[in-house]
Amino acid sequence: MKKLFYKIFGLSLIVVSVIPGCEFFSDFQGDIPYSFHIQIDESETLVNAERNNSVNIQIFAESGLSKVELRQNFITVEGSINDYNGETEASYVFELRPGSDEIGESISYTIVAIDTEGFAVSKELRLVVREAPETVTILLPPTAPEKIRYMDSISFKVPFTSPTPLSFIKVTYGDSVLLEKTDGFLTPESDIIDFSYNEFNVLVEGENRDFYFDFIGVAPVDGEEHLFDTAIITYHVYVKGPRAPQPITAYDNLTMGFQGFDGANQFIDAETGSLYGYLLEPLGSDNSSLIDIAVYRSSSNGLCLTNPTDAPAAEFIYKDVIHGFSGWQTLNRTEFLRITDGSITVSDFESAINDEQFYNAFENADLLADTYKKLLADEIVVFKTVSDKYGAILFHSYENSSSGSVIVSLKVQQ
Repeated sequence: MKKLFYKIFGLSLIVVSVIPGCEFFSDFQGDIPYSFHIQIDESETLVNAERNNSVNIQIFAESGLSKVELRQNFITVEGSINDYNGETEASYVFELRPGSDEIGESISYTIVAIDTEGFAVSKELRLVVREAPETVTILLPPTAPEKIRYMDSISFKVPFTSPTPLSFIKVTYGDSVLLEKTDGFLTPESDIIDFSYNEFNVLVEGENRDFYFDFIGVAPVDGEEHLFDTAIITYHVYVKGPRAPQPITAYDNLTMGFQGFDGANQFIDAETGSLYGYLLEPLGSDNSSLIDIAVYRSSSNGLCLTNPTDAPAAEFIYKDVIHGFSGWQTLNRTEFLRITDGSITVSDFESAINDEQFYNAFENADLLADTYKKLLADEIVVFKTVSDKYGAILFHSYENSSSGSVIVSLKVQQ
């Protein structure tokens, strides 16, 4: 015990001589010729299970405070040391979150304070763990976005309800307080706030980041004078920052056959422009991990574009037991977006030297698809492969029969 004491307070030989052994850790103040003490509010000694609890200890040091730390079983709790700059009054705050298995038990700590003269005082702290009382309820809407782009904004309503009158509501982002209310609630026990944020343009090119927002509600505990309970809900959204346009590779005027075409070109690896066959080598079934796009012709739907995950195509079109989709080891789910609003024209496609337009169209889409049917000549479909390569396919002329083919051009991110 004394060995530990000397290690920490070796400069205070007078204190060492005054404090006998383990008595140092039992509400000791010692022979200090001025006011130096630790004050614990009884309301701070009740903590709630399965909640984040903050315990606030007041320190009074006439000669100025130097350091405070928290100990358990004579060992300093990791991360508990706070340094001070000679304050005569100061708060020492620490947090803990007891588990439900600790309800009814007590947790003991020793608060140790050292002043600027090298004197030390300590005080025992016993916290009693109880089942958390009914508290403020905060509901985030299920429509709150999980992923956005840096130029987007978020906006939604958040209701707060409490069994007792609300004390305050706060919304924070890091150290910034975005909203704070202490009155003007919808009712004393409830409120609905309009939350919005649009300052995501701090992201630099190539940077993506999670943004975290804390919604905080505080209300008094029913039947507990001077005791307040705090509810915190954290909302996070993943924000994609600016993206530099990427170079593309062009594959012009490729012939892709439909399911009955006498050739090995029903499937394509969009990133390399390599073609593979349904029943003829090189077989798509032998190279399934490379296949991004397939075409076929339907008697009712004409020219169709799909990926290997398309169940109807596996059942009715590419249905061979060995070489059909159902027998492939890998089914790449390429995502498609049919351009129907004129945002990318044939001229835009032909003049494109990077993937900027393809990427923007894809990222701004509300709905993506695994397949498109009834496609026509000069239509454009934007896609993203499973390896996150963006591109577009332009359909030229085609023969409208299951043994026919279609002429296509592709441009895809390198």
